[in-house]
Amino acid sequence: LELLEPGPLRLLTLPLIGATLAAAMAFWLQWREGRRTPADARARLAELQSRIRPHFLFNTLNTAVALVRVDPGRAEGVLEDLAELFRVALADDGGGGGSVTLGSELELARRYLAIEQLRFGERLRLDWQLDAAANAARLPPLVLQPLLENAVRHGIEPSESGGQVRVRTRVRLGRVEITID
Repeated sequence: LELLEPGPLRLLTLPLIGATLAAAMAFWLQWREGRRTPADARARLAELQSRIRPHFLFNTLNTAVALVRVDPGRAEGVLEDLAELFRVALADDGGGGGSVTLGSELELARRYLAIEQLRFGERLRLDWQLDAAANAARLPPLVLQPLLENAVRHGIEPSESGGQVRVRTRVRLGRVEITID
């Protein structure tokens, strides 16, 4: 404590104490970041797995394989749609909470439903009621796809007669409404 008293040693002591505390803080922050990174990686993997069901992937690949000899152009389209879905799902936005337009989400939704339509045929009927004025709205990527997947999985798949999935967008009171049923 005598080093903190006014005098020539004080000019050296305060910067040394500050540097020591700063080094300790930097070491602690690096240690904490190192501990957090594996948890972040696990969380991102769990999020990715929730976005992509393996069942859907295998069904899509089997559909493409079945189409290769019968309709190669259609098989190519299925694989292109699947590739686009994976490209978006695997895109790294750096954790910055990126957003996309509703129009691009709807295009991705069309690709997803085109794949499912090949699987279910006439059992899956689609009704698109889209307000073009809503397409510029911003939203997080892959918001629609899990909702559509649930509609198909729980509404169409278990029913022998299938059903209709309706996607509706509209601008109302300065906000965009999206309805999937």
